[in-house]
Amino acid sequence: MRYNAGNGTVTLTAPAGQVFKTIIFASYRTPNGSCGSFTLGGCNATNSTTLVSAALFGLNTGSINATNTVFGDPCGGTVKRLYVEASYGVALPLTLISFSAQKAAGGNIKLQWRTAVK
Repeated sequence: MRYNAGNGTVTLTAPAGQVFKTIIFASYRTPNGSCGSFTLGGCNATNSTTLVSAALFGLNTGSINATNTVFGDPCGGTVKRLYVEASYGVALPLTLISFSAQKAAGGNIKLQWRTAVK
């Protein structure tokens, strides 16, 4: 799924019963290319993927404002665009109940978690 916008609200919706799983590409500023082959332009907000992921990951639908207020403006006077390429799939029928991490012997980390079926 791809969306591009300049100074507007970007809303993406996955098909019914599916959620966004991965943000393949996100760039607010001057990206180039087309879906499947986007590239960063000469100006890019380095927080683009993080912010778009926070707005979409695990959701069926999500929105983010494509504005300097959200992404910042390191390239003053430049017309900006937000390009997003995301993948979606069926959500696992699980709920995370608890998660912990502990430092273990030999520099390893011991992870423990509990889930419940929805």
